[in-house]
Amino acid sequence: MPLTAKLCYSNRTMGVRGEIFSITTFAGDKTYFFNIKENRYKNIYMTIAESVRKANGGFERFQLAVFEEDFAFFSVMLWKAEELIEQNITSWEDKLTAKSGKRFYSFKLEPAIRKWPACLTITEHKNDEDVKNNRVIKLFKDNVTNFSIGFNKCRAYKEGGHANLNKPYNPNKS
Repeated sequence: MPLTAKLCYSNRTMGVRGEIFSITTFAGDKTYFFNIKENRYKNIYMTIAESVRKANGGFERFQLAVFEEDFAFFSVMLWKAEELIEQNITSWEDKLTAKSGKRFYSFKLEPAIRKWPACLTITEHKNDEDVKNNRVIKLFKDNVTNFSIGFNKCRAYKEGGHANLNKPYNPNKS
């Protein structure tokens, strides 16, 4: 799965949609976009979007947001999922509560069912109890590593610019 990176804006001023940096990765009929953005209050966050090609040729898009203060913990959860997949463990569930307390993320490894391979489901829950507001991304087990690489390359850019893009990610450093 190729990983492409592009610099959207090199300065920290608001640009189109507030994008600062973006990485795109492809997985079969799915495309993942990792975008570092800044809102009008100068808060840094990452949107993770999954775009899936539909049978009629259109696209269906799923998106969740991770704020800067949660980047390290989110990376650790992805790393944990990768480790479990390497050990052929496909049943695991964990939860990450955002530092703001306004949302939490659930990570769930699910075993293969019939024709579907094992997958990692990441759900962003807002604390309003309305499940319609939950945002979900499903990753087939073979795509978890590349998804993690995309997330961590985007995070590395935020933490140190282009110089960090080719350094391997070490979750034990966080």
